Order: sequence, then C-alpha cells, then structure tokens
Amino acid sequence: MKVCIMGDFCPSVNIDDNSFNDITNLLSTFDYRIVNLECALRQGEELPIAKEGPFLGCNLSQFHHLKSIKADMITLANNHVLDYGEKGLENIFLESQKIGIRTVGAGLDNDSKTRIAYINDGDKKIAIINCCEAEFSVTDEKNAGANPLDEIDIYNKIQEAKNEAYSVIVIVHGGHEYFQLPSLRIQKIFRFFIDVGADVVVGHHPHCYSGYEQYKEGYIFYSLGNFFFDNNSSNHTIWNDGFFVELDISFGVQKEIGYAVYPYIQCCGNNKVLLMRDTEKQAFYEQIIKLNRIIEDKKLLQKEFYKYADKQKRHALSRILPYSNHYLQALFKRGFLPSFLSKKAIVSHLNAIRCEAHKDLLIYALYKKYKGEQI
Repeated sequence: MKVCIMGDFCPSVNIDDNSFNDITNLLSTFDYRIVNLECALRQGEELPIAKEGPFLGCNLSQFHHLKSIKADMITLANNHVLDYGEKGLENIFLESQKIGIRTVGAGLDNDSKTRIAYINDGDKKIAIINCCEAEFSVTDEKNAGANPLDEIDIYNKIQEAKNEAYSVIVIVHGGHEYFQLPSLRIQKIFRFFIDVGADVVVGHHPHCYSGYEQYKEGYIFYSLGNFFFDNNSSNHTIWNDGFFVELDISFGVQKEIGYAVYPYIQCCGNNKVLLMRDTEKQAFYEQIIKLNRIIEDKKLLQKEFYKYADKQKRHALSRILPYSNHYLQALFKRGFLPSFLSKKAIVSHLNAIRCEAHKDLLIYALYKKYKGEQI
C-alpha cells in the first residue's frame, strides 16, 4: 500500500479549483492520502476561544477543497483545530462524514480524541496515531479538543496498535516554528516512539521542512512544512517550501517500508502547489543532506538549537513580563525596554517552569483562572 502524508493545510484564503493542478496526477498514484487540517470549520455562528496567536478558520467551500487533493483522512491534532470552539470542531466531523473523509487526532470527548485510526487493506491494517503539543486545542478529559503529546499515553497507544495492525504510523504536530531542525527533546521523543514499536514517525507544525533519518528499523520525518498555507508576507522563504512523503508498505512475511519524498513550492506569489523541478529540486536535496547530517550528530544538533534559542530569548521572556500591550511587547523584543526581572524573580520563574511538580500546580492554577474560576 502506498500511503501519502502531507503537512499543514489551511485553505482559508485564495484557494480555487486550479490550486492543485500540478500535483493531481501524482496524488492519484497513491492508495491513501492523509493531510493535516490546520484550522476550524466556520459556518457563521462560531465564536473564537481565548488564546494566544492567530485564529484560523475556513468556510464550507474552502473545506471542500480537501476533495481536490483526494484526501482520505485528515489529522486534527494541531494548535488551531479548536480556534472557534467545540462548534468549529464539530462542524469538521459532520462535514467530513458527509464527503467521506475520515478524521483522527481530535474529538468531542476523551475517547474519541485519543482513538487510533486503522486503514484496512484486506486482512492487513495500518494504524494511525495522531497527537500534538499542548497549546489551546488541548483541553482536559471532559472537553472537546486535540489528542495531547503525552509520551506515556502514546506508548500505550502504540502497544494497542501493534496488537491490531501490521504497521504503526505516529503523526505529531509539534516543534519550533521556523526552525528547520528538531530539538534534542523532539528527537528523543520521536526516536522513543520507534523504540517502542512505531514504524514511522512524521512531524509537522514548524512552518518549514526539516530533515529525516532512518533510526533502527524505522523512519522519522521531523517536519514536512506547509502543504497549502497562504501568507502574503512570506514569499521565497522557508514558509513556501515543503514536501510530502510516500510510504510504500509491503505486506509480506518480512515487513518492508520504502519511502519517497516529493518537494514543492506552495503559495509563493500565487495560490498554487507546484512541484519543484531542476535547480529548485537540486537545491532542496542539497539542503536536506545538510539537515540530515546535523540530525545525525547530537553535538551539532544541540549547537544549532542554541543558535536558534539565542535569537528567541527576548520573545520567550516577553511571555512572563508585565508587557501585555502589543506595542510594548514589540519594543521589549527589539531591546528598547528592560525586562524588570530581578534575580529572585528569575529563580522563582525558572523553578516554577522547570520542576515537574511545581509545573503541575502552576498549569492547574493557570487553567482554572483561564476558565474563569476564582483563585
């Protein structure tokens, strides 16, 4: 069976019937196609939730372009699927059922959000497990939302899937935005999933493609990049380049999985996904080779992450400072305002965030406050 996995799909603006003409024939060669739908479905009455960051939603016409890419399944564990509340998520389930597209990675209750999806091929099954890092789409067990990236829970799901399926694929929405490499933390988690029985781990979320590696008997693709995600301020940047991956799974006595990657340029001054050709394709593979070499070397990978983290320091600190005004935050990030963090405050914040026991209590207290409860 040839399974195609695609990255972040946000059909909220500028999409039309010609957006995918260049890849339609290629997509037809796969037996099954999976794409990450990174938005809610709005039909007029949905209200945005309280959250940080942009709100992403598409209308019914835009949603139906999933049929243009021949999608068989959409992954929903991401940080935007709950942007317009439970109703915006429920709309996805209702409309997906109407047009015959399956969903995985989110639900209206805990059982449905953590459920494994199985692709049947005769008497053989492929298991799909989908999860994401904890942002505002991840809620408590009582509410609708996305399946969280909890290593112990995903370990248990992998064991469950191994008992039912011939092959197990874990698709994770997580990582650092605009960073073309995994952190050592992400690499450790993804490799752990291979250690405990997954055959393939696929990542997306950073809004750029990353490298990939064969680890033991499995394969890890750290980030596919945006599949279709229009951003008028980004042209000819890492935002516009991505790839989808073909997994060729042979159902024999000896399990064999082959792969191929298909690089493209998306929404770069137009509303199209165009396969890379000639010099563009050559440059892509040269960059992939560089990324893969860094991924193989722990010291190099850590060094590159520190470079990225150094550039993000003021942005990261702005989250815990009293600059709630957008303009004041911008001034702080550019170095024009002080941090107001004393040594004592730094020690306290660090301990509250780094220590697991303290973090548990801080998260609980903040969540209760977020829900409007008195503290």
